[in-house]
Amino acid sequence: MKNTGAIIQVGTAHFERVETGLYRNIVSNTYFYRPKVRGRRTWRSLKTKNLKHAREELHRLHVGAVSLEIEKSKNVVTVGEIIRRYQKDGYPDRQKQPRQGRTLELETANCVLLLRHWDKLAVTELSLVEFDSYHAWRKKNVKNGRGDRTVDMELNTLSNAVLWAMRCDLMRQNPLNFRRPRYCSAKTVQHCREFMPHDTEALHEIAALLCRWHTRTSAT
Repeated sequence: MKNTGAIIQVGTAHFERVETGLYRNIVSNTYFYRPKVRGRRTWRSLKTKNLKHAREELHRLHVGAVSLEIEKSKNVVTVGEIIRRYQKDGYPDRQKQPRQGRTLELETANCVLLLRHWDKLAVTELSLVEFDSYHAWRKKNVKNGRGDRTVDMELNTLSNAVLWAMRCDLMRQNPLNFRRPRYCSAKTVQHCREFMPHDTEALHEIAALLCRWHTRTSAT
């Protein structure tokens, strides 16, 4: 077997590679294996000096790890699942009441777009990188404006769907536990209050203009 018998030094310890995935400390004769922990290989003792028992324990650990991964994959919740649940339940607000009017229309349209981009993505994979990717995708096909404000509103719908999914026990932790980016600068937003009359005199002038306009249109 390739590399069998090779000696590996780790600090002051020396290990002999017995076979694939199995090592023996040449001083204590205890068998070890090398699992991945947080993406890095490390050393773990099998707590036996018997080769047969070491092989059996290594097999048991391997089977357990595979079973755990399979179970995790079964329990993965996708963005599509949480959005469809949000749609099915009538786009509830924070008071658990169905949304109505213009807000309902916006939430409905936003969910359609979110599904187009993130239907199969696991909720746990949502990240700042994913948000930036969505922002770039939407800016390419937005019909009106630059798209920044539109994206912010769509991501707000995603947040609403995630919170509702948590209340429905589809997930226990909020995957959006980081500060969500805002793509629209407040400096570029024009609020209706900027165009409203600022005193009674201006209000009376507008009323007078409307009255004259109404009189002219009625006469014709």
